[in-house]
Amino acid sequence: MPTVSSSLRAAASSFRESLSRSLSLSGDQRCKEKDDELELKWAAVERLPTSDRLHTALLHARLRLNDNNNGDAAPPPSSEVVDVRRLGAAERRMVVDALVANNHRDNLRLLRKQRQRMDRVGVRQPTVEVRWRDVCVDAECQVVQGKPLPTIWNAAVSSLSGVSRMLGFNREQARVPILNNVSGIVRPSRLTLLLGPPGCGKSTLLKALAGKLDANNLKVTGEIEYNGVNLDEFVPEKTAAYIDQYDLHVPEMTVRETLDFSARFQGVGSRAEIMKEVIRREKEAGITPNPDLDTYMKAISIEGLERSIQTDYILKIMGLDICADIMVGDAMRRGISGGEKKRLTTASYCQTMVAGPVGGPIAFLVILLFGGFIIPRPSLPNWLKWGFWLSPLSYAEIGLTGNELLAPRWLKSTTLGVSLGRRTLMDRGLDFSSYFYWISVGALIGFILLFNIGFAIGLTIKKRTSRAIISRDKMTSFHGRDQPILMGIEYKPPQTEAPLPLNRTGRMVLPFTPLTISFQDVSYYVDTPALMLMKRGGELIYAGSLGHHSCKVIQYFQQGNIKHINDQQSLFTILGCMYGTTLFAGINNCQSVMPFISIERSVVYRERFAGMYSPWAYSFAQVSMEIPYVFLQVAVFMFIAYPMIGYAWTAAKFFWFVYTMSCTLLYYIYLGMMLVSLTPNVQLASILASVFYMIQNLMSGFIVPAPQIPKWWIWMYYTSPMSWTLNVFFTTQFGYEDNKKIEVFGETRPVATFVRDYFDFRRELLPLAAVVLLAYPIIFATLFGYNISKLNFQRR
Repeated sequence: MPTVSSSLRAAASSFRESLSRSLSLSGDQRCKEKDDELELKWAAVERLPTSDRLHTALLHARLRLNDNNNGDAAPPPSSEVVDVRRLGAAERRMVVDALVANNHRDNLRLLRKQRQRMDRVGVRQPTVEVRWRDVCVDAECQVVQGKPLPTIWNAAVSSLSGVSRMLGFNREQARVPILNNVSGIVRPSRLTLLLGPPGCGKSTLLKALAGKLDANNLKVTGEIEYNGVNLDEFVPEKTAAYIDQYDLHVPEMTVRETLDFSARFQGVGSRAEIMKEVIRREKEAGITPNPDLDTYMKAISIEGLERSIQTDYILKIMGLDICADIMVGDAMRRGISGGEKKRLTTASYCQTMVAGPVGGPIAFLVILLFGGFIIPRPSLPNWLKWGFWLSPLSYAEIGLTGNELLAPRWLKSTTLGVSLGRRTLMDRGLDFSSYFYWISVGALIGFILLFNIGFAIGLTIKKRTSRAIISRDKMTSFHGRDQPILMGIEYKPPQTEAPLPLNRTGRMVLPFTPLTISFQDVSYYVDTPALMLMKRGGELIYAGSLGHHSCKVIQYFQQGNIKHINDQQSLFTILGCMYGTTLFAGINNCQSVMPFISIERSVVYRERFAGMYSPWAYSFAQVSMEIPYVFLQVAVFMFIAYPMIGYAWTAAKFFWFVYTMSCTLLYYIYLGMMLVSLTPNVQLASILASVFYMIQNLMSGFIVPAPQIPKWWIWMYYTSPMSWTLNVFFTTQFGYEDNKKIEVFGETRPVATFVRDYFDFRRELLPLAAVVLLAYPIIFATLFGYNISKLNFQRR
């Protein structure tokens, strides 16, 4: 029995050995077959033209063990020919994971593999050596009295100094040295550490080396060279990057989108040319590279890709792959952490964005005034009629009114034998030929293209023009060490026992010996008429003798005055001025307050969470602080617009003007605050505000009077705050003019009757309108406080 058992064990052992040998031979045979297949596919790639080989590679198809292989050894991975320009997201991640499995170990190994591949065929990786010699940086500062703070006065003085220099006048300025004769070198392929105490000029030096200094206020002298090439002979942004301490990103973009966006701007540099030379020399030497490394190096050399494998590589080595599809976020949107933002800034080479137009309200006011709606084209002075053709609103008005008022329903004849639509166009100065409709459409398309091109050009050439300022006391403290260089002024430092001579540069104040000129019994005269009237600023109103031509003086003072309204057109001109100025002031206040409330709200959320104080206390303080600001605006507006438009100088009408304007500006401001408190960001609040502005325009009762609004939309008229504003304005100024008559639509009627019949503004409803007008700011302010106390859009 033992003999039979041992023979069975020997037979089983012999069977396992033969099976193992057969499996080993089978595995080796499969490996050899796969190697042969790989060589054949690579040979097919080698036969392609160089331009095609640059984007063609072999990609391994990774096969995993499954339950059907019964524990057999996995066959070697097969390869397939791919176009690296069309790699999907999964394929890009597979290539990066195969090369960089561990950030701390495999990243350096990947860099060494790339260098070894290039060294093997004698291609050198481009390196940069930075040298600088005798670099000096001086700041041109405006000398001010007191503290050097960016106050309104200092800003105005700084702006006037630029104008005075253009006119040839000297202003008080000083040149303060920041860097003085600094030299150094940064060797290639090394990390260089720059150390120094705060304020010694480390950031200034780095910005100077990267070509990022503001050329308007800072003057850089000396030599800065990259590989022996001067800094002004190439584009330094393509070679060097200065990573700022501030993280500037688009909050709505994900981390991956931010890096892809940055990669599109940076391009691939010289990688395409280097890769083309490497594959050419490898073909000549018969060298077969590692497929994964070849795929990666070719993929990062392709320019213009919307999704780049370089992004996946950066995400991997910077540890951002775990948050690649998360929004960056900001104070209101929950996004990545602060450390991840800093790594994202480093990865994207300090991507920046430009914000915001300046002077938008002024441009809007100019377009509105010259648009031909508030002030008709015939009412414009002859020297300002050119402005009508420069306003986009004019062409919109020509196209819309011509298309509507020449329709069949407006062909009803008037007493003069002219259709009602044609008469309206003639009164507004819009009686153009029918082909002007297509001219206006073409002009509007042209304005769209012009504004877009101007926007792109503005972003390209816009430079920061702010000037640095320094106090006179700080300037004197430089005496004894780094003496500032004074330009255009005669500066005397404090006297000491041995005063040092002042090193002057620039133009002197008095480069000659002063002389004295005396005058005695000098007189002059101008022959003037008996009567000459001039406006402030020197504009001549009338010059001549008294007589029948003196009526021109009376006509001048009657223009634009409410007391001298004679026809329908003059009345509508006055009403249009009232409507346009009020609407513009309200929209401007609403838009201006929203960004500030949006910033302050994030702080209120945190302080509310910490239990520092009640949100109602913040809301009350925020609402209250707007009231004196509004009163100041009303006072300025009153002294400018009230006499210019020609309002009646009576106590009652003056009070109603101040009351109506104050309530109107308050509800516009509180509306902006309420919309911000209701929405997660200021962008959405601005969109809702634009909808409100549109409704205010259409349903205010001026463009479309209340009697002409359809019954199913009349509720929007009564809920529109602007309709109650115009109700009080028009009623208090014209609703009691029963004795003043004007010619409207071919008949003579009292002004009060026309206002009541055409606009449905009735003086018996004036108390109700006054109460409703006061209720709107109270309602908006209360809703703002409630939303601040109950809603929280900061999800962090």
